[in-house]
Amino acid sequence: MSTPKSTRRRSPRQRGPAEREEAGPATNVTKGSSRDRSSLNCAVRGLTPADVEPADVVLKAAYGGREGRAETLRRFLTLDAGGWRVAVDGNTILGCVGALDYGRFAYVGMMAVRPDAQGRGIGRALMQDVLAWIGDRGTASVLLDATAAGAPLYTSLGFADEDDVCLYTRAEAAGPTARPDSAITLGPDDVERIRRLDAPIFGADWQRLLGLWLAAFPGRAFGTRDRSGELSGFAIAQENRIGPWVAREAAVAEVLLVAALSLRFSDAPSVISPGANRAAREVLARYGFAQTGGTRHMRRGPGVSQERASIWGQVNYAAG
Repeated sequence: MSTPKSTRRRSPRQRGPAEREEAGPATNVTKGSSRDRSSLNCAVRGLTPADVEPADVVLKAAYGGREGRAETLRRFLTLDAGGWRVAVDGNTILGCVGALDYGRFAYVGMMAVRPDAQGRGIGRALMQDVLAWIGDRGTASVLLDATAAGAPLYTSLGFADEDDVCLYTRAEAAGPTARPDSAITLGPDDVERIRRLDAPIFGADWQRLLGLWLAAFPGRAFGTRDRSGELSGFAIAQENRIGPWVAREAAVAEVLLVAALSLRFSDAPSVISPGANRAAREVLARYGFAQTGGTRHMRRGPGVSQERASIWGQVNYAAG
C-alpha cells in the first residue's frame, strides 16, 4: 500500500523552495550543550538582510583590505537564503559563512570570524552548521577555497586539497585597452547561450547566478562566437574583478580579457584563476597582471567533473 501523499516524508530535493530555504531557529553552541560547538557562548542562526552590513564589517576585519562584500551577500541571499549563517552573541555578529547549492555540488565561502573572537571554536560551529544544511539537501560534494589559516579546520572536517587558486592583480597605473571587434556585448537575454557553454566547464548549472551577475553589471559582459554562431567564451567585468571568465582556447580568453580591460574599474582589477589553468599566468602577465595571492581549492565528498583549465576567472572565492 502506498503512503498517503499528505504523510509521506519528502527528500530534500522534493521539498518546495520555502521549505528548503527555511533558516530554522538559532542553534545554541554554548559549552556543554548537546551540540557542543564552541567554547564561547554564542548561537548560530540564518543570516537575514538586516545582518548584511554588520556581517560585511566582520568580513573586512577578518580578511583585511578595502573590498566590501555587502552587495554580493545580498545577491547570494537572493539565490539561496537558507545557506547563509551568522554566529551571534546577543545582538553582536561574531562570524559568518555561507553556501550555494548547485545541485551537483555546493560551494562554501565567506567564512570569517571577528579577529577578537578567533580561536574559540566559532568557525567550526559555523562550518558544522552549514555542512549539516548541505547534507540535509542531499548534496554530497562540497567545494571551497581555503586560506592558509582556514585550511587546518577544513582538513579536520574532511576536506582535501584538489588544486590551488591564484589571485592576479593589475597595476593601478594601467589604463583601458581598445575593445576587439570580435567581442560582442552580452546581457540577461543571453543567459541560456552562456549556460550551454558554461555548464560542462563549471560542472553544474548556475544559470540563476549568471542571470543575477549579468543584470548587476549591464554593458560589462562580453562574448565571442565560433563559426557556428555559438558562444566560444564569455567574461563579466565586475566593479574590480574579471569573472566569471570562461573559454576553452587561450586566444579566445585573451580577446575577452582585452574587451574587459576596455572598461574602467573602481580599483585595480583582479582575477581569481584556478591553478589548473596554467596558461592564465602568461596571458595575464601580458596585460600588467601579477600574482598577489593564492588559496587552496579543497573538496569534501565525491569528485566533481569540471574543466578547471577552461576557467580563467572565478566569480569570487565564495561562488566558484
